[in-house]
Amino acid sequence: MTYKAILTDYLEQVIADLDYLKEEQKDYPLDYAMVFFPENEELRESLSTYLEASQFEIEKHLIFRAPISDLKFSEKVVNTITIERLSEHFFRDYLDYKYQQRFIYGENFAKEMYDWEQVNLP
Repeated sequence: MTYKAILTDYLEQVIADLDYLKEEQKDYPLDYAMVFFPENEELRESLSTYLEASQFEIEKHLIFRAPISDLKFSEKVVNTITIERLSEHFFRDYLDYKYQQRFIYGENFAKEMYDWEQVNLP
């Protein structure tokens, strides 16, 4: 679920949305939901408390795209890291690796994501 608009209080909406997902996914082997909130906004304590009590793990992710020349890595770091576009040569390895990572959330989820990425990733 993704919340792009900034709401005064997400708690009621999130509870309703999670209840809906719970019903929709009742036949899945594992409970799994990923929730995204607007950038640069802190979660209210009531929402954070609710999510933690519901056994969610709260994480912040930094996702960016930039030419390597703009990243300003030191030579020491650059020598141990290779950043390159995912090539067709490594695509199947990538899909297999991600499948194994996602398998802990259930075989159905891992397969759905595998199939989706085959179609939608370059």
